[in-house]
Amino acid sequence: MKTYQFKVSIIGFLALNSNYSGGQEVKTRGVFEHCQSKYGPENVTCVDTLGWKKHPARMLIQTIRTIKKSESIIICPARRGIRIFGPLIYFLSKTKKQKIFYAVVGGWLPSLLSKKRHLLATLSKYTQVFVETRHMQTELNLLGMNNVSILRNSKNVSPLPENSLQPIHFPIRVCTFSRINSMKGIEDAIEAVNIANAKAKRDSFQLTIFGQVEPDYEDRFEKLKASFSAGISYGGLIPPLDSVKILQNYDVLLFPTHYFTEGFPGTVVDGFASGLIILASRIPSIQELISEGGQGYTFEMGNINEITHHLLLLLDDSKKSNEMKRNSLNSFDQFSFDKIFANLDRWMDTTSNK
Repeated sequence: MKTYQFKVSIIGFLALNSNYSGGQEVKTRGVFEHCQSKYGPENVTCVDTLGWKKHPARMLIQTIRTIKKSESIIICPARRGIRIFGPLIYFLSKTKKQKIFYAVVGGWLPSLLSKKRHLLATLSKYTQVFVETRHMQTELNLLGMNNVSILRNSKNVSPLPENSLQPIHFPIRVCTFSRINSMKGIEDAIEAVNIANAKAKRDSFQLTIFGQVEPDYEDRFEKLKASFSAGISYGGLIPPLDSVKILQNYDVLLFPTHYFTEGFPGTVVDGFASGLIILASRIPSIQELISEGGQGYTFEMGNINEITHHLLLLLDDSKKSNEMKRNSLNSFDQFSFDKIFANLDRWMDTTSNK
């Protein structure tokens, strides 16, 4: 019987000891934290791929040593990293036949694998590939992958207690909570709030933009801030574990992304935990999260008029708006750490080595 120093190793973009707080690193840290909690910190190790291109030889040596000591390997590389680490880790683990799992972040993998057939062949040999949505699972099945399960996004946060849920305020407090760049639709959010305020003939909406400004968008964002109308502001960064503490003071989470390949947006989970009405772009996965008029509304990507329409609806029916806030808060339970990671745990504990 083989013996290993570690039950599991996590190899991916954790960005430890940094202020990164995007979906990739938050989910990878979540997998790491869950495994430490389940198996004990002494039985779990990690290889952080942040900056691996600067020191590829060092990263290779660390990865080889880690794989040799680990019974199971979970990889969580970013999009560019999977092209390197996917085949590399499979090759390095073949002699000891460890279990290999890939926890995908985002919705881009089917498109990539349809063009990279060699990578498709390699990932098809993994013990299991975990994707965030049924939509992705179906697309990968159609490519011939039969080792695909769902591991939705989750956040290791405590939801707002139901008795602390505040009724909708007037003016209505809107926020965005994501990376800040043009593709995240930040300018759509600003324009829609300005139009909604003009149509309502009073300052009915306030908008706070939270998140890390990406380097290539900093100049543009500074110009935007200089032209913000009254009631629009930049709120800075929110540490991932403080999301509920901050977001509970708002009414609406606006997610106007232009990324068609979004997987399961973690910001929506934060919105659920905070009891916010969700207004989100109609990306493929969103129907798995939001029912129209249930936890919020969806809109055609980039459709400012549709965003504005949904904002104005909130002014007309406070009873309906408060109902959506409660529905949103109640939705968080299905995305708790224990429920989300139960599928990973089952495969980790019962699957024989491949």
